[in-house]
Amino acid sequence: MGGLKVQNSIWKRAIVIGVIILFVGVNVISSTRMVNTSGGSTNGGNIFNVDRKESLSYAYPQEIICEKFYGIEWDVTLNITETSGKYDYVVFGEAPDANDGPPHDDYDSPKPPAPMEPYIRAWFYDNMEPPYNLMFDDYRVYPDIRKVWNLTVIWVDDFPPQETTLTISWDNNEFIGCEYDFVILYDIENEVEVDMKIDSFYEFTCPSDIKQDFTINCSLIINQPPDKPTIDGPSYGQPGMPYIFCIEATDPDGDNVYCIWDWGDGTYTDWLGPYASGETICKEHGWIETGIYEIRIKVKDEYGSESGWSEPFIITIEDELPYLDIIMPEKRTFYLNYKDRIIFQFPFLFTLIFGKMDIEVHALDEISGINKVEFYIDDDLRYNDTAEPYNWTWDERKFFRHKITVIAYDYAGNYDSDEVKVRKFF
Repeated sequence: MGGLKVQNSIWKRAIVIGVIILFVGVNVISSTRMVNTSGGSTNGGNIFNVDRKESLSYAYPQEIICEKFYGIEWDVTLNITETSGKYDYVVFGEAPDANDGPPHDDYDSPKPPAPMEPYIRAWFYDNMEPPYNLMFDDYRVYPDIRKVWNLTVIWVDDFPPQETTLTISWDNNEFIGCEYDFVILYDIENEVEVDMKIDSFYEFTCPSDIKQDFTINCSLIINQPPDKPTIDGPSYGQPGMPYIFCIEATDPDGDNVYCIWDWGDGTYTDWLGPYASGETICKEHGWIETGIYEIRIKVKDEYGSESGWSEPFIITIEDELPYLDIIMPEKRTFYLNYKDRIIFQFPFLFTLIFGKMDIEVHALDEISGINKVEFYIDDDLRYNDTAEPYNWTWDERKFFRHKITVIAYDYAGNYDSDEVKVRKFF
């Protein structure tokens, strides 16, 4: 009986020891998997989140975490904060097996749904389909000589919406391993550049519910923005008529360029392009209402550096007809021309001309000015005059009834006409 008790005690101790060994073994295996040095994530792996990254950083330096666990060469966290304490963040960086999307890879993670108002929401855009059109993490291929990340930040307030001050901050030390000499945060709306490898934050005023767009321009050399363009086109036009405007877009680095047009009537184009540096770019536009409009255009290169808006090009849209009157010959007048001058003139039942005739016109337009005056005989264009005084000598040998018609055009394309019916001999 005593032997049986001893035997049961031995079995109990064995079971307890076995459970302890099993528990320790599971933890050892888990730890071994955690510190696997097989090279890092591929497009079939999972990207870590910031919490896991921070937990690992207690045991390993940042560059070792990236290299050993995920194959990431470098990444930077952008913290976006608001004066009341609202917060959001995004991460951008590079890895050798990442894509410069599309398509997306496992380094790219979509932004989760927006929280309750009020809130800050930030994301990267890399021309990919939903849900990757709003990206939490945006990793690109490593290495490169130039690259651009497109960042958007929005502040959404509850009722009534109020503007606030937002701050984007980052740790300069996280650029260790980054191959670029220059990393520039560019505020597109305010046209402000921040050197991210020197500064550590950027503060700006943000209205509620209005997206604020930024670019992060990375390069091994200083990326010069395109030259500010000059617009060429008509200065006057008519309502409802399309007109063509052109620029020559030049980039000092020879980069491809994009352009956006502001038509001065509250409408804009999208970013159009790409175009080659030095290419002439033309676009058509029309206005419905009369008025004076200021056209502007801005050019950016393929890496996101922008020229700023051009000087305004002024176009006047008007529909006033020019003033026009045939001074000579007068209606119901007899003219006798001898040796290139009128020697006899008096009122008559109709207009009668003997010999050649100097047709004189008074034309005036106080808005855009007179562009040209056309002289017709029996609807056949005979002469085009572009400067005052507007006249033409009709020296053909003609007989019997004819019609003199004159049409004056202004620079907007408006026109008016006048005519006189005559009988002519010789």
